[in-house]
This record gives sequence, C-alpha cells and structure tokens, in this order.
Amino acid sequence: MTRRSGGSRLPQVAGACFILAALVSMAGSLWAAANPLSPEDLANQTANLTAGEVAFLYVCSLVSIWAQIFTLLGGIMAYQRSNWRLVVVCGVFSLLTLGFVLVESSILGALGLLLVLASRREFVS
Repeated sequence: MTRRSGGSRLPQVAGACFILAALVSMAGSLWAAANPLSPEDLANQTANLTAGEVAFLYVCSLVSIWAQIFTLLGGIMAYQRSNWRLVVVCGVFSLLTLGFVLVESSILGALGLLLVLASRREFVS
C-alpha cells in the first residue's frame, strides 16, 4: 500500500497512539498479574463491596484485556491505512482499556480515535 501523494501523517500518528495505548494497558495488566494483592489486602479493599460489585470488577478487567487486543489491531491497521471502519471500531474499543492509573490508555485511545476520524480520506477503504 503506497502513501497517497500529499497525504498527511495523521493515520500513522493515530496508529502510534493506539499501539502505545495497547502497550501501556498490557504493561499495567502484566504488572497487576505479577504483583497480586495479599489475601488480607484483597479482603480490606473489597470489604465494602457486594459480590455483584466484585464480579463486575472482574468483568471490567476481562473487557479491558479484550480491548487491548482490538486496540493493538486498530493501531496496526491505522498505521497501514487499511480499513477505516474497522479502525474506528477498534478505536472505540480502545476507550475501554485500563492502564496503570486507569485513564492514560483511554486518553491515548481517544486521541487516536479523533485522529482517525479526522483523516478519513487518507485510508484505502
């Protein structure tokens, strides 16, 4: 796929934002898995939560893991300027990623999504 003459670099910047968002989110997930809470700390942090709320937190972490995969895919596709609609869908998933302090991956994903939306004409399809 060749770059259009006079085209901007917005899709590549958007792809870099998506890839960085996915990597930060993956690093946060790996850090959390490598440093689990002790049973006492877990009991203290979930003492005021119902079982449904704890289950909801586990579901959110699984959604974040799937969103990481879609965000990485969207980043690669945006960098290649391949399929605009699928990149937008992956960009929406990037808003569901969780990082080290919850929001940095989502902010990078939102920035990438805005850049993709602004560069619609730069994509092949």
